[in-house]
This record gives sequence, C-alpha cells and structure tokens, in this order.
Amino acid sequence: ASTLRNAGFQVIEGVDQDNAGMHSLISKFTEESYNAGLAVIYYAGHGMQVDGRNYLIPVDAELTSPAYLKTRTVQIDEFMAALPAD
Repeated sequence: ASTLRNAGFQVIEGVDQDNAGMHSLISKFTEESYNAGLAVIYYAGHGMQVDGRNYLIPVDAELTSPAYLKTRTVQIDEFMAALPAD
C-alpha cells in the first residue's frame, strides 16, 4: 500500500475483511474510482471459481452449502460490471 501511495495513488485498504467489510470497501472503490483515468485492484486472500464464475472469500465466510456461495462471498463479475468499460 505504501508503494502505491508513494506513486501518487489514493489507496483504499482493508485487512481481514468480513463479508460486509469487503462489500463496503468495494462500493467505496467503485464510487471513488469511477471517473479515474487509472485504477488498480490488489487482493491477497482466498478466492474460488465455480461454474466459470470467480468469487473472493471473506474471512467470515462459512460455505457449508452451495446456496451460500452467492450470499457469503464477493462475486467478481458483479463487481467488475459496476466499473466503467473504458
């Protein structure tokens, strides 16, 4: 994070985020970077792919049922769809 800050980027940082925290940070990132000429996403954590869809896994995710996949994770395609294409 400090390297990006030193390069002039505004950094939105979160460590060990639960589901609500991850969604909050993603919402903030989407809003603040919407008109930016360049935005960088760096994520270090768990993720998974199911049926061709990718998910980020929050620290509090209990995926004891396939039904929980959509409600207890961050779906990357929905996150990316909220960003401008250009």
